[in-house]
Amino acid sequence: MKWIITLLTSCTFLFSCGKGGTEVVTQPAPTDSLGGWQKITPNIGKALDIVFVSAAKGYIANSSGLYQSSDSGKTWAFMPGVGNGSISTINFMNPQNGYFVGNRYGFTTNSGTNWTTLNTNSSGMDVFFTNTNTGCLAGYNGIERTTDTGRTWIRVLNEIASSIYFPDANNGWAGGRNKIFKTTNGGMNWTPNYADQFGEVMAIQFVSLNNGWFTGMGNNAVYRTTDGGSNWQRVAINGSAYDLHFIDNSLGYVVTRQGRILKSTDGGNTWLQDAKLVDSDFIEVFFLDANHGWAVTTSGTLMRWKR
Repeated sequence: MKWIITLLTSCTFLFSCGKGGTEVVTQPAPTDSLGGWQKITPNIGKALDIVFVSAAKGYIANSSGLYQSSDSGKTWAFMPGVGNGSISTINFMNPQNGYFVGNRYGFTTNSGTNWTTLNTNSSGMDVFFTNTNTGCLAGYNGIERTTDTGRTWIRVLNEIASSIYFPDANNGWAGGRNKIFKTTNGGMNWTPNYADQFGEVMAIQFVSLNNGWFTGMGNNAVYRTTDGGSNWQRVAINGSAYDLHFIDNSLGYVVTRQGRILKSTDGGNTWLQDAKLVDSDFIEVFFLDANHGWAVTTSGTLMRWKR
């Protein structure tokens, strides 16, 4: 099925935006039809995160724990005993090695067939590993770092961090409340990179050392950089941006709290708007590649995109 989208007819205005950047405000045109998104209701309750390791196999995290699908999200099975309660975030470094945080921290080395749950009290909101041993956890306690697959953690930043991402083993970015932090030594030290009134950072991603994006709580915008965070540009969108996922330097998606999915084909400089897909708030979006994507709402409704 072809995903039908309509290019925004827009007027653009420039405003100053901190650290030498500009703000691009795009006035959206009417939305188009549903297009290539398929609605699935997996009946799992409130979802908190979603990830797929292949076109067929994926996971949804929620307040009960972890659910697994082996048919591209059509059906889901609860995985008893994994996480011992609420799981807020799940992330895979590669198709075999994955990690989750919530009430506890856990990891897998065989694509989720088996999980090891550690009795580490976690206040984590996000987790990212750069190799099988080394990773960083972002949460209410700040940023913590491990070099033994999460068996022990050392705090390396004492400010709240809600999202974290590494495009390579040395360089990483994290977002907190109205702040962006950067590391150049694998997460051992963090320095402030950017500050503005964008609220709590809900998602941050870099596809290279230069190209990155983030969203802020309650902020009708996506922030982008093309020079490694030296300058950030605020791009206004129609809706309160929550999560984002870029596949490469050009192609990316944003989901909003108003039940919409937006698409960019120029690195986030402009956004194409799909229809209002659901009545509840989107909370996460994940694309395995340009042909396979999923988005989930706070009520547990799942949207699947397949070209």
